[in-house]
Amino acid sequence: MAPGRALAARIRVQLTQKMNEKRHPCKHTGCYFDAVALSDFCWQHIEDKDAYRKEVAQAVRQGRDFADCHFARVRFGELDLSGGRFAGCNFTAASFHKATLRDCDFAAATFRRANLEHADLTAARLPRASLAGANLDSAALASAQLQGAVLDYANGSFADFAKSDLSNATLCHAILIGASLQKAVLDGANFAFANLKGVDARGCRGKYAIFGAAHLYQADFRDARLPEANLVGCDARKSNFSGAQLYFIRPGSANFSEANLQRANLQRAIFREADLSRADLTGADVTAAVFQRARLVGLQPADLDLTQNNTDGAER
Repeated sequence: MAPGRALAARIRVQLTQKMNEKRHPCKHTGCYFDAVALSDFCWQHIEDKDAYRKEVAQAVRQGRDFADCHFARVRFGELDLSGGRFAGCNFTAASFHKATLRDCDFAAATFRRANLEHADLTAARLPRASLAGANLDSAALASAQLQGAVLDYANGSFADFAKSDLSNATLCHAILIGASLQKAVLDGANFAFANLKGVDARGCRGKYAIFGAAHLYQADFRDARLPEANLVGCDARKSNFSGAQLYFIRPGSANFSEANLQRANLQRAIFREADLSRADLTGADVTAAVFQRARLVGLQPADLDLTQNNTDGAER
């Protein structure tokens, strides 16, 4: 095994051991779930749930470190846990509906299938966290740290990711309809097959970002910086990329019909077999861009000079 993989494997084993040290089975007869932190019972078998919630909130205010603790299925809805230290915790299927979680440390925590709808996670630290399948509808994640986080199949519709750091995060098949990614960092992020219809991504930056087969209908990427991004097969109809830095992007077979690409930097972009019908490239830099077998019907401006570009087999 390669040294890097061996180290990663050892780290995973150590993390699992740390979590297991803080986990014990629920004392309710016949229950096979683990007890949650600060209790001898799982969430289902805690009799006074309100008292438990208050105990956790009080412990957070007193500065208790809950690193690697177990909170599966706990209902934290509407609680204020701001500043809490929950690195590595298990929040599988937990609910944080309308909870206040500002500045919390959730590094490497697990939120699989958790409900974070309308939760306030402003400036929360979530690097390497697992939010696969989580409900983040209308959640506030402005300035959150999500480097390397997993949000595959998550629902982040209308969530606010403005100025958040999603470097190397995976959001495959995520639903981000109407979400805000304004000035977010998307370097190396993977949005393959994600639904970003109507997303506001003005001023974001994402070198090597992946939007393969993503739904970008009416998405707003004005002044975005996405050099060498992968947009193969994406649906970017009526999207707005005006003023965007799109050097060497790969939008092969993508649909950019009626898209606004005014003043965009499209140097070396590879639009092979893409649909650019009725797209507006006024003022765009198309130096060395490839339009081989692309659909260019109604392309604006009508006198756009593509004589120096590869337009073999293009439809005009």
